[in-house]
Amino acid sequence: MKKQHFGFDVIGKTTDGKEVVSNVFRCYGTMGIPLFLILFILKEHNKIPDWIRFYQDAKQDGWNKKTILSKLRDEIPQIYSDEFSNIVVERLDKMFPDDIRQKGRIFSEAS
Repeated sequence: MKKQHFGFDVIGKTTDGKEVVSNVFRCYGTMGIPLFLILFILKEHNKIPDWIRFYQDAKQDGWNKKTILSKLRDEIPQIYSDEFSNIVVERLDKMFPDDIRQKGRIFSEAS
């Protein structure tokens, strides 16, 4: 069973003991809480977002890859380091291939 803190589900721990939480996009996208504030609160409570889940939830809400990565690139360095921000964004960029929609069909840029 997941435990909750401040409306976030704790879904795991990092190797350095930080709790990994989901529902970050929901708080940002649905409740309108500024992302930098959410990140600040999480960091102050030794928690970190599940970045993969954030990306997936944003995609499900209709955001495109470019918008998601741009938002994270702008917001993460306000709370964490530029280096950390670059690592998160680069890994998400590699994990999720770009999709191009043409005439109702989806094509991967890699094909």
